[in-house]
Amino acid sequence: MRHDISYYHMNSSYPFYVSIDPGMRAISLNLPEDLLGPASRYADALGIPRAEYIRRAIADMNRRSEAELRAVRLAESSLRVRDESMRVLEEFSEVDSDPDA
Repeated sequence: MRHDISYYHMNSSYPFYVSIDPGMRAISLNLPEDLLGPASRYADALGIPRAEYIRRAIADMNRRSEAELRAVRLAESSLRVRDESMRVLEEFSEVDSDPDA
């Protein structure tokens, strides 16, 4: 459930709005101008708030990180399976080459 609350800044007679979404948590984030400037321009060009642009960027990085970590785990598992397969193959080779087996 979303709650919109209006506040009046003490130096202004105009309200500003704060949207409170119980599913979201606020953070404070300091960014260098070389990241914040383009983020602001791209958000404006896309017609979305800068916070939404940053949320999307974080979500995209989370997806990329998940895929990269999954690839690392898969490679590690593949190496373990390969090592086990080589041991089994050696055992079969020994049995095949031993006429008394």
